[in-house]
Amino acid sequence: MRQNTEEYRGVFTFAQQVDGKLSGISLELIGKGKDLAADLNTEGDSSTFRIRYKGIGR
Repeated sequence: MRQNTEEYRGVFTFAQQVDGKLSGISLELIGKGKDLAADLNTEGDSSTFRIRYKGIGR
């Protein structure tokens, strides 16, 4: 089944948070997402997810 991509709107980025801080690459992606949204005359949005290293492997 083929989707109609003409209805897609906006630019969405994911941002990684490590030990309470956004990772450097996440900041770059958010910036590029903002630029792309401006070029496409649309909105941009971002979502973060958190990684905690304490307790891994227990």
